[in-house]
Amino acid sequence: MNLKKQVTSLKLSEELKKLEVPQKSLFVWYDPSSVGGPEAKLMLARYGPTRNLELYYSAFTVAELYQLHYEKFGTLDKIPVQVDPEELATYIARILCQRLGEE
Repeated sequence: MNLKKQVTSLKLSEELKKLEVPQKSLFVWYDPSSVGGPEAKLMLARYGPTRNLELYYSAFTVAELYQLHYEKFGTLDKIPVQVDPEELATYIARILCQRLGEE
């Protein structure tokens, strides 16, 4: 399975950061395109943010998203059977964004 399918997309990562989700994850998106640089890329967090922190967004894994949801809202409801495993990070991230946006 492609790594980009196992973490939140850049768009969802940006939204989670705007909702003030702590930026602690195994992977990060580095997006210099927002300031006229090259295309965004996914990398291990340990090789990431040292400066220009506004260009970095946590790319959360399914396990990290589930933990974030659990810490803030408790156990996640049952996940519908029809959710494609490759879309699981997106599914949980959208629920988290929705709930955080309602606060």
